[in-house]
Amino acid sequence: MAYNTVHLTIDAGVATITLNRPDKRNAVSYELIEELLQALEEVAKSPALVLILTGAGKAFCSGMDLENLKALLERSPEQSLHDTQTMARLFRSLYEFPKPTIAAVNGPAIGGGCGLATLCDFTLSVPEATFGYTEVRIGFVPAIVSTFLLRQVGEKQARDLLLTGRIITADEAHRIGLVNEIVPAEKLMDRARELAAAHGKQSGIPAVHQAAAHRSCAARTGCANRVRGAGERHRPLHARFPRRDLVVPGKTQAALERAMSGQGHGPVNETRLRVRYAETDQMGVVYHSNYFIWFEVGRVELLRQLGFSYREMEAQDNCCIAVIDARCRYKAPARYDDEIVVRTRLENMRESLIRFEYELFRVEDGTLLAEGETIHIVVDREMKKTPLPRKYVDAFRAAMGKPAKRQLETGN
Repeated sequence: MAYNTVHLTIDAGVATITLNRPDKRNAVSYELIEELLQALEEVAKSPALVLILTGAGKAFCSGMDLENLKALLERSPEQSLHDTQTMARLFRSLYEFPKPTIAAVNGPAIGGGCGLATLCDFTLSVPEATFGYTEVRIGFVPAIVSTFLLRQVGEKQARDLLLTGRIITADEAHRIGLVNEIVPAEKLMDRARELAAAHGKQSGIPAVHQAAAHRSCAARTGCANRVRGAGERHRPLHARFPRRDLVVPGKTQAALERAMSGQGHGPVNETRLRVRYAETDQMGVVYHSNYFIWFEVGRVELLRQLGFSYREMEAQDNCCIAVIDARCRYKAPARYDDEIVVRTRLENMRESLIRFEYELFRVEDGTLLAEGETIHIVVDREMKKTPLPRKYVDAFRAAMGKPAKRQLETGN
């Protein structure tokens, strides 16, 4: 198809997408986002084995278009939410792209442009290129890119870049791991094509094997399913954690327990997972935020086994389950390569409120790592409180083995 803001070529098994707004230093516009998504989809379906992403002119991508930034003042909250979701989808699409990706950074890569450059599997840069997440300087929160950046360079480096908004050189970007290789400008595309050939037909590696390895890398780092940008908070849980690509490497180890204890607790689910390096700091200790992510994994698995579909709840019944309170009490640190059991219990429900409780255990020695709870409110598409539809109420109560319900400690 014809594009206005990007240029796509496919030659000898290598696809090249060029951001093509040189007069605007390839700034990100709404049109460019949509066309880049379409181009990525076209390449994914094509015979091409490798993708190169570069920019036309003297810049790779200078960040968000100034005209689009000004237009934000006129956009409704719904439009702004859609914009954020679309940008998050673009970053996810590039990060999760099913074929090897190479960024040939021919000049400044700023803001969202820096995200595009560094989310590729390999990032080549000319010596003159600069990099930076400058959103904070103009009053924006770089929420979407922050998750990916944390995984790539670690928390200390990420805090430095995100909180200061400073611009760094290609040498520093190479030192902290944002760039794989620095190449003279006149040799940039030749080197990108050479690298592409090494991962294409000339590599001798079957494409199906490369695709499997690529999916494995994405799953192991966990980023692909754990983006927590502003738009991601509104995505349904079934979309964040699709069953075929769940972040946990193992399947649920225990069937749903429907027998009720004397305390009147709800059904219990146990899900096992293995801690990966990308979830830890440089000392191998798990980031605390991951405990909340594991709570969510356990909750999704529990509800799936109850027969619930978030898609059905949202599309057919106009109801969503939003977290209004989440608490975690840390007991002991988890470390790289630990096998963890997430024990999730449907604790209670009342009208529009649902409560889950969680326990995290280390399998090796049975150590309790953390315990916590989340409280959810049922809302409609307009985020207004609404009663849980009767069929879900009945299913919850049947699973809990009682027609009555305990009162939540929280208010209405």
